Amino acid sequence: MLSSPESKLSTKSVGVPVQNDANLSGLSRIRRLPLDAYFLAALVLWEFGALLAKAEAKPLWYDELVTFNVSGLQPFSRLWAALKAGVDGTPPFYYLIVQTARRLPGEPHQLIRLPSIFGYLLALLAIYLFVRKRRSGAIALVAVLLLSISPFREYAVEARPYGLLVGFLAIAAAVWQSIGEKGYRSLLLFLCLSVAVSCHYFAVVSLAIFGLAEAAFLLETRRIRWGVWLAVFGASLPFFVLFDHLVSFGRDFTPHFWSPAKWSDLIFTYADYVPFDLKIVLALLVLFLTMLGLYALERVRNGFTPHNDSDASRIAEMLLVAGFTLYPVLLVIITKMLKSVYYERYGWPAVFGLVLATIYFLRLPRFLSRLAVFALLVAFGFRGISDFARFHAIRTGEVDSRWSRLGSIVEREPDLPIVIGSGVRFLEAVEYATPRLRARFIELTDEATAVRLVGTDTVEKNNAALAKFVPLAVVQRSSFEAQHDRFLLYSTNQGFDWVTPDLLNRGYHLVLLGKVENDSVYLVTR
Repeated sequence: MLSSPESKLSTKSVGVPVQNDANLSGLSRIRRLPLDAYFLAALVLWEFGALLAKAEAKPLWYDELVTFNVSGLQPFSRLWAALKAGVDGTPPFYYLIVQTARRLPGEPHQLIRLPSIFGYLLALLAIYLFVRKRRSGAIALVAVLLLSISPFREYAVEARPYGLLVGFLAIAAAVWQSIGEKGYRSLLLFLCLSVAVSCHYFAVVSLAIFGLAEAAFLLETRRIRWGVWLAVFGASLPFFVLFDHLVSFGRDFTPHFWSPAKWSDLIFTYADYVPFDLKIVLALLVLFLTMLGLYALERVRNGFTPHNDSDASRIAEMLLVAGFTLYPVLLVIITKMLKSVYYERYGWPAVFGLVLATIYFLRLPRFLSRLAVFALLVAFGFRGISDFARFHAIRTGEVDSRWSRLGSIVEREPDLPIVIGSGVRFLEAVEYATPRLRARFIELTDEATAVRLVGTDTVEKNNAALAKFVPLAVVQRSSFEAQHDRFLLYSTNQGFDWVTPDLLNRGYHLVLLGKVENDSVYLVTR
């Protein structure tokens, strides 16, 4: 019997037993990873270290200080009571994650930012996995580097839910892309989508995007993947369970919220998301959507005929990318129709779609793709250098100098209370000033006057609610003025400072004592 060359090769002794992947050791599997995977690991480790340093050095701003104060409430029933009182419109599950992070050893101001850093790193991994399934390793690294130099990175160290929102939606997209390869993928998809919705209520909109993509797969293959549909619909449960909290917060804050939904948000959102000219982005976006629309029309004209799962997945993936890219558009339309609230950061999941839409246009030869990786690594390096230069400036006392400067100005009036004109600046002052100075800080509230002069009472309501749970001197304007004929005013140029124009309108006498950067300190008398 004749033997084929293959059979001869298989029976020939080569001194090494044949192994399949299942028998490989963990170390052997690592050695078999492609070179781009090592680059990814190095980049993720670099980002983790750099963001930890940034999280330690960068001071918390108003929204993060809300997170810091609320996450410190114990037991959880007290935290939940604060959220229901109107301190924040973020779901309680996000605060559970932050509270878990605060139990780790370390500085609390840094620890509350760990969940966002984790979400950002998860997004880097997800976009690599998503692109690597269809394109080369070099192109996958291009996608990762594009995300890492995007403005979204600034939210990686912000103690708010946006990092986790993008990270879990991105990894959900990568999991959805590989549905069918492993039996547990549908369950993992459900968990990722559920966490995203549990961290930010508006993430429920993303479920429609996944549903649209899965519907495209169904039309192409005539096959229902029940696990995917159960995952998508099941992930909406956190939204409906906590729906009363969302409605209550919206009812109390929407009428005079500081950022109501506007049609102009459709443009300004994307302007915040890209580091280069918005016209280029809009042109590429229109081109991508036009190509997608023409392809869909062609499919409709020729009739939907069964394809293999791989081809159907490519079509569905394009719809998923388009859905993520248009995520802010969907949010603006929904919130505008509901006369609700919207701000650019709510739509950050679009960064995942924008990067992937860019990759769809990068049909580069291998040499050019590697050159693109090199160029982006250079940009990444320059960004890292500027990061550490800024960290050094902060560490040398650039931030605390505001409050030491204020302390030196008010020394001449040691017994007078200090009214902070802006509620945003008030939380910063309470957190970062010396204890002796902090004891003199007061925030005045008068919702009607705030709405009349600055158009919003959001911060006043937030701080008044927070003062019921943490020690903050937030008092009604009328009662304060009844007891004080003279006081100090820390006036700020921020749009939320209604106190300064109100005092001037009512004939109070303001004498400038000094300047703190762009802010002013006055002695106020009747």
